[in-house]
Amino acid sequence: MGTDMAAVLESPGGPQRRQASARRILAEVNASGAASLAAARRLVGAASELRDLRPDGYLGAHPLLAPLLPWPAGLRRGCTISVERGTSVLLGLLAEAMGESGYAAIVGLPALGMVAAAEQGVPLQRLALVPDPGVDWPTVVAALIDGVDMVVLAPPAQVADGTARALASRARRTGAVLITTRPWVGCDVRLRVAGPRWHGLAEGRGRLRHAEAVVTSVGRGAASQQREVRIPIPLPAPVRSARVTRLDRPA
Repeated sequence: MGTDMAAVLESPGGPQRRQASARRILAEVNASGAASLAAARRLVGAASELRDLRPDGYLGAHPLLAPLLPWPAGLRRGCTISVERGTSVLLGLLAEAMGESGYAAIVGLPALGMVAAAEQGVPLQRLALVPDPGVDWPTVVAALIDGVDMVVLAPPAQVADGTARALASRARRTGAVLITTRPWVGCDVRLRVAGPRWHGLAEGRGRLRHAEAVVTSVGRGAASQQREVRIPIPLPAPVRSARVTRLDRPA
């Protein structure tokens, strides 16, 4: 990568110019498919200049997914969430949390469709892709956690408990949101997606009109109460007026 990060961070022109430089770096990372620690550090060097690094506060939550969360204000900074079998749910969380200025990275999902991501409202210009982080993936993820607002991780099938806890602890310290596609030791909320179920066919006739899935959440502390919602698949881009049917069940 040819960009001089020191020049970017020290360049005059204020936040707007630094943001433009950060976007160029994101484009370079995505174009090269870089998965090295060095590339990740270049990314977070720019993004962390723009992001609010406080470990407290909240990111936006998709209105159809908000009832699954234990925090009324949205996605709590520093939390760890696992999302199982739910690409549309992952993209919905990303779209709302990134909002107008947030940065995010997706690690270990080479087959993720960017057209689908864009249709669900994910701002691709602020999204970094690390499709194959290699055997040193925990170090790459740790570097990303240090600088971006949200990291989506598809981890290997076997992750040591110590590694999982260390990355979750790092997210808490920096205020990043860590989302994994497999069960994660000590995660705050676990989302499980059942479906999708298609509608429109009757007695073998007709057309498939729409699909929906059931998403269940359970977690620790304030999230110990099981919650369930039905959502359309694919999840639409966030709208403030969206309504959702919610069922709360005892854990």
